[in-house]
Amino acid sequence: MSVDLFMEQAERHLTARDWKTLRSAFDGAPSRHPMLESYRSFSSGLNTALARKRRIRLGFAPDDDLQRRTVPGGIEEVADELLGLSDPLEAEMALIGHLWKQIDRLVGLKVFEFDALLGYGLKLLLSERVEIFTREVGQATFETILGALRSEIDRM
Repeated sequence: MSVDLFMEQAERHLTARDWKTLRSAFDGAPSRHPMLESYRSFSSGLNTALARKRRIRLGFAPDDDLQRRTVPGGIEEVADELLGLSDPLEAEMALIGHLWKQIDRLVGLKVFEFDALLGYGLKLLLSERVEIFTREVGQATFETILGALRSEIDRM
């Protein structure tokens, strides 16, 4: 099922309140839904930890904004694991795997509640992200970056 079809069906069958919450999960609008807040906290914390560690790894000075952000417990270890992977595609897939598992933890046994539908929608978003990782797209991106680097070198 595509995200578009899912959203079309959801809009027809959900209450206005649930539809607003689901839509905010897809468009990034603020939400007070506990499960969505927890998921966003985990995702944001993981991105913050990764950004901090990448800055250090690349020899940049710490960023004040990144330093002020709080990171939920256990996230630093996940970030270390992801940064320990040498293959960028493997690291991205592992990141998506951690987000997927977090959705599973948050939904838990609430299979007949709105949280399960929200979790399903979030997983559809992750699935669509995975679909863009093809050899052809990767090769085209690599060639674009390589071409830009060659142009930069030629200008030197």
